[in-house]
Amino acid sequence: MRISAVIHTYNREHLITETIDAVMAQTRPADEIVVLDDGSKDGTLDLLKERYGDKIKLVAHENSGCLAARKRAIDHASGDWIALCDSDDLWVENHLERLCDLHAALPEADMLFSNFEEFGSAAVSKDKFAAAGSAYWESFTAIDDSFIDMGTGIVAKFLEFNPVFPSATMFRMAAYEELGGIELSFNRILSSDADLTRRFGVRHQTACNKEITVRVRKDGENISGNSVANGLGRIRILRECIEHGEPFTDYRAEFEKTIEITAIRAMEGAFSFRDFEAFHVAAHHVSWARSPASLKIKRLIAGLPSPLRSLLVGIFGEKAATSRTVT
Repeated sequence: MRISAVIHTYNREHLITETIDAVMAQTRPADEIVVLDDGSKDGTLDLLKERYGDKIKLVAHENSGCLAARKRAIDHASGDWIALCDSDDLWVENHLERLCDLHAALPEADMLFSNFEEFGSAAVSKDKFAAAGSAYWESFTAIDDSFIDMGTGIVAKFLEFNPVFPSATMFRMAAYEELGGIELSFNRILSSDADLTRRFGVRHQTACNKEITVRVRKDGENISGNSVANGLGRIRILRECIEHGEPFTDYRAEFEKTIEITAIRAMEGAFSFRDFEAFHVAAHHVSWARSPASLKIKRLIAGLPSPLRSLLVGIFGEKAATSRTVT
């Protein structure tokens, strides 16, 4: 197997070398490293040229957004397997080696991924897989103490809990192309990464490694830190998937349930942040009858004129959040 490590970056002059150096330090080296600079306005591009030269395949492109940049980077890859890495995350030195071991154990799988931990000022999870609970993993087939065969048709499981993160993922290029690649209509929408994961989960076999081989950075600069915006992005994407139909036709009920759960969480978060515009957007996806009692009261308050709303909102003991960087 020929592996292309694929990285897209934007204004990461202060972080990108740490990421690339970790990719280069793999015990099973990538066969090529593709780095796409998405129109950085700092010194990222010059730094990459000077530090790495022909050690990487460097592509420069005008700014197009995270999802479009990732797609363009993949388009420049020559490997039959694509290993993704965001430009602020770090691979543990045996990351690719363990994914190759997983491939050897289950060669028919088209998407492989590893467990990860978060680090940084906003880090929460030290073991992403553990957050799912033991019952989640017991529904799959254990290959050994580390590897799990998740099978196919697992979209509902990914909606229940998504353990997949781009920087921990490697997939077969042929399967990616069969799926039509990254859906660019979701470009610049938070929570868009999971769309490709769900499409793989419809019909392509998936396997994972329980060992933590990736460190995902979480700090104030991560746009994915805004939980309300992430929720609204997820709702928008899931709704469009339902309206489009294929390949999710058989999962409409699961999508509707997930949209409702996500909307309720977004409403609760938006109310605590006093973001009533976001509150009303999320409320559009939850019927009055399906709203919990406490949320019905908040819906009534959110619909009041601003002065009266401000007066009443303190009744619930809600304190305005000082930051939206929550996970």
